[in-house]
Amino acid sequence: THPRTYIGESDKKLYITANNMTIDVTSSINLEGKGYDSYGLAYEIVGPGALAYNTKTNGGSTSIRTASHGGDGSYSGTNEAYGSFAKPVELGAAESYPSGGNVRAGGGALRLDISNILEVNGTIKATGEPGGYGATGGSIWINTNTIDGTGSISANGSGSTSQGGGGGRIAVYFTTGLNNFSYPTGLTGSLSALGGGGGSKWASAGTIYLKQPTQTYGDMIINNGGNNSAAGSYTRFTIPGLNSSSSISSSTVNASSIFGYEMVQYSYNNYPIDNRFQGYCVQPNVGENGTASLVDNTFFRVTSSVDTQLILSGDPSSVASGGDTFRLGLCFDNLEVSGNGKLYMPGGDIYVLEGDLSNNDTSTFHQNGLIEANTMDVNGATWTTGSSAAGTITTQCAGNIGC
Repeated sequence: THPRTYIGESDKKLYITANNMTIDVTSSINLEGKGYDSYGLAYEIVGPGALAYNTKTNGGSTSIRTASHGGDGSYSGTNEAYGSFAKPVELGAAESYPSGGNVRAGGGALRLDISNILEVNGTIKATGEPGGYGATGGSIWINTNTIDGTGSISANGSGSTSQGGGGGRIAVYFTTGLNNFSYPTGLTGSLSALGGGGGSKWASAGTIYLKQPTQTYGDMIINNGGNNSAAGSYTRFTIPGLNSSSSISSSTVNASSIFGYEMVQYSYNNYPIDNRFQGYCVQPNVGENGTASLVDNTFFRVTSSVDTQLILSGDPSSVASGGDTFRLGLCFDNLEVSGNGKLYMPGGDIYVLEGDLSNNDTSTFHQNGLIEANTMDVNGATWTTGSSAAGTITTQCAGNIGC
């Protein structure tokens, strides 16, 4: 497709627009290893989710770190996740512990705007280059009316039994899904953003986001294909804790302490990631109703974020004023945490309108992975757990669990 991106170069990404597009069974859009690469220079910085191997920490000791994107790398000293789950555009980070300078590159970044039918009978992939200590998956962002076909779409990380890179990010905006991409069960099986690695060194899954025009928030899938990622490795949604807004307008919440979370540490410098909170929800006034439940609170979707400002889809001044305490969190129509997925957002709230995707109803939320959160409310659905359910949720709200 195109060359990978080396240190100091402008990002190289693929953007295709068409009325209709067909990828036949013998064909693919292959962006494996088309992300960040250090051009074989051992221990160089190789993308916002990968620090150099010889980064000094804890009084100067050498720290090995593995690459992260949508999901964490496999090593406990892993790097910061980055990018937007709602509109993924970032390249995948390269292997951050190169051996002899042979660096595996991260997955590329693809955007498809197909106004009518996208038929995928082959493959679309933005995966990390195989082997080594693992590169991350890249980004795939699809906008289409109908997605059809018998193929697959992946943004998986790579690696080996030594270590693994985190899964990338996929977002699909569509009206109708057919065959392998039928909604919801076909899409959950034909899209993957798995963490790379092997043995006891698996990285964590990236994010898969689905949105139909009739939905309020869209759906999130965190599934690691049954691979149990290493201790300390998660699909991490890093947010500031409770903050007091400095000011509120008809479309923004402003606060000085957001700034540090709009940056990702990039070796010894900061790498700016605008729109990091795009797709998140914000409660501009957490004390709005004085109850533990989230159902009676007002949420606004973050449409973009930069520096000290969250730009929202509605008017937060209708329920909040400058100085009120706000909290960032996640809102979804459906949330699927399965296949040893690990959703990690201990300081944030999660509001789910309907349930999970596997049950395909609005009355059941089934958890079969790890969830760490402050408050999670499933809007009156019955909360059930599978054998892989784990994590700490400070306050659970469900039809069978009181707040």
